[in-house]
Amino acid sequence: MRELFYKLVVFSISLALFHSCEKIEMPTKYDGSGYLKLICLWDSLGQLTPIRNGKVIITSEYGMKIVYLNEDGCVEIPNLPESIYNASVHGIHPTDKNISLIGVKKDIEVKSMGKTIDTIIASPTSGFGIVINEIYSSGPVNDIFYIFDQFIELYNPTDSIKYLDGIIVMRVSGNNEGLGPGADEGNDGDIDGITYIFKFPGNPGEKNYPIYPKQFVVIASKAIDHRKFVSTSIDLSNADWEFYNQYSPNDVDNPNVPNLINLRPDRTSDFLLALTSDIVVIATGEDIKWEDGIDINTIIDGVEYQSSPHPINKKTLDPRVDRGYVLSPPRYSGKSMQRKSPGFDTNDSSIDFEIIDKPTPGRQ
Repeated sequence: MRELFYKLVVFSISLALFHSCEKIEMPTKYDGSGYLKLICLWDSLGQLTPIRNGKVIITSEYGMKIVYLNEDGCVEIPNLPESIYNASVHGIHPTDKNISLIGVKKDIEVKSMGKTIDTIIASPTSGFGIVINEIYSSGPVNDIFYIFDQFIELYNPTDSIKYLDGIIVMRVSGNNEGLGPGADEGNDGDIDGITYIFKFPGNPGEKNYPIYPKQFVVIASKAIDHRKFVSTSIDLSNADWEFYNQYSPNDVDNPNVPNLINLRPDRTSDFLLALTSDIVVIATGEDIKWEDGIDINTIIDGVEYQSSPHPINKKTLDPRVDRGYVLSPPRYSGKSMQRKSPGFDTNDSSIDFEIIDKPTPGRQ
């Protein structure tokens, strides 16, 4: 009888599970089944023309994907998870390699099992050919407030040699009582709030300090092996350049690394960036009169970063320099801010940059 009882119990449980499974409907959709087609065009003298073989970067909560346009300026991207995507396109002008074709489209909705078709209209942009590729400001993982391993990395994405002679590198964090750091106070065509301004040797137009095609150039706050002080830090003793403040009695100079020189005698401290919120700008050096602002026409590149997607202090860098801002990593996290693809610049740092787990000086 006991054996019969157990058999009946097992049968009853199995029957209940069977009926409960019958009530469960199989999903009719599955993630990773979205489809996106992008058509990328640029305005050529009033006529929309396909961007042939350009690069497209799409980003979402699931990460980043790089794809390439065909000869018709189109790309089809299947098997996408349902999400909201941002897309940016970078092409090269068909007759002038110094002109980039840049376009951005935000908030593209891709549904599961859905088909989305969208168009990006790009604009020709003539750039100097050098960009800020990485900013490491957060400091290594430590509990002694060590931040001296900061660096800025430049990159030449073009196919021709560029020159660093006379270029200025600035930290822009002043002008807080006006429109804010990097804003065009007075609407006179310059950015204001320059707090630190360092200069490469030479003068604009000279050709003594080349940056070769696809070359990275690292400018260290201090060109030393920082791992000797904090084990989680990095070695910058082989940096390409070093910020050296000749007006600082305590600044250490690595004799094996050439120097950028401070243009402000009133600034006697080291070139250091704020850990989670600041602005970095590079310019040709044709205008170095920082007191009344730096002429926007001389600016090569600029990046603003902030610690919150809804910052208390609104974005202030003039949109002609940078339309967005990077969401920076936490302080003392050892993480860095880097372009998603070397040299990819849409003039909107919120799209162009991402946070990486470890800094990569001199490489991507």
